[in-house]
Amino acid sequence: MAPASNSTLALATGAGLAASAALVRPWDEWLTSHHEHDEEFEREDGRGTLTLGSCRPTTLGQLARGAGSCLAFLAACDALIARRARDDTARYFVLHTLANWVITVSSSGEMAAVLGDPVNSSLGKCNLLPTYMIPCLFGYHLSVFKNAISFFMCGLPGGVDYAMLAAVKEGRMASSSAKEGLMASSSEKVWNARLQVRTPHKLLPYLLFLLAAFNGQYYMQKVVANTAFKNHGQGAC
Repeated sequence: MAPASNSTLALATGAGLAASAALVRPWDEWLTSHHEHDEEFEREDGRGTLTLGSCRPTTLGQLARGAGSCLAFLAACDALIARRARDDTARYFVLHTLANWVITVSSSGEMAAVLGDPVNSSLGKCNLLPTYMIPCLFGYHLSVFKNAISFFMCGLPGGVDYAMLAAVKEGRMASSSAKEGLMASSSEKVWNARLQVRTPHKLLPYLLFLLAAFNGQYYMQKVVANTAFKNHGQGAC
């Protein structure tokens, strides 16, 4: 597709934003209808359990609906709007704008609920669309754009597992009496599983908090530094 003029791209992006906003509510309701179920939670005071409505995915079909619909949305936005940009950088910015808009609109209600009642807002049903859109956006970026996909496809973490498999096999070849080699086969399987699916750990919430804080600070610094550079030191503060 030939690059569009700036005005044409702006109009297409604006139309995409408007269409996305109108799509968010029925889309999220559709996802919720295929995810909702009752779930029991232990009371903090230890007096039995509390049954609440939940939308946490529990089947592969539910995950397929959420991820598939988000990837289809991104592919459509890319084909109809973002590819009109002059280069891949602008294309990615346009696509990111559309995805961020969907995330913002779909999570605005829950954001208001959190501000109004921080304690109880986390109970019950949740908004699924932002939860699916965020990983799908970055997954789409890794799959479609020219980037570091080879690092993950045939680099890490696969390379670590092949090294562990070599350790298991090498020990057996060196000594026929060795049952497990330089590394136990069971240990290799456990660590491979941890590498592939990232087994939840009690430190995970703290790591996610630090990552979110670092991400916000990093991009804020980039914006401030770029503003100062472009404006000769003015407007950065």
